[in-house]
Amino acid sequence: MPDATIPKPQYYTSPALTLSADPQVLNFTQALLEFHGVDHRTWSYRAAIFLNNPKATEKTAPNLKSHYVGYFQVFAHGGCFGDMGHCEVQAAVRPYDSRRPHPLLPIVKTVDISAGLKKLLPKGGDFTVRVVAQVTNGTEMCDPHDEFLKFNRIRLITRSE
Repeated sequence: MPDATIPKPQYYTSPALTLSADPQVLNFTQALLEFHGVDHRTWSYRAAIFLNNPKATEKTAPNLKSHYVGYFQVFAHGGCFGDMGHCEVQAAVRPYDSRRPHPLLPIVKTVDISAGLKKLLPKGGDFTVRVVAQVTNGTEMCDPHDEFLKFNRIRLITRSE
């Protein structure tokens, strides 16, 4: 795939999320960031995750000093190869329908940020999530001007034993 057809990196910075200062919460054994409603119809990409670093770019080093806490990978569909309407996502059909759900329904991606969160926010508090997405693959059916970093919401989940 020629470089001219690969889209530029895309970025997202969240509104503030909160890690409670409650000692029971801060004693978590696992912290997960869930990205809900992730679109995977066109470009495949890698999304690097940074906390409290709204200026992070694809050139930012992936280390704790830059507040990097992990990544998720989207292996996408590569565009639509069917007839008109073939790739239009159909939500759930009927209550007792045994067909598999539409393969292009949005997905959930989960990133374990436990180690980074403990080091970067040892006393809890507000933080932002910066997502830096770079395309890793696509097909001639992918539009280089398409927005590929799309999801509905982010959720922080902490678990304690």
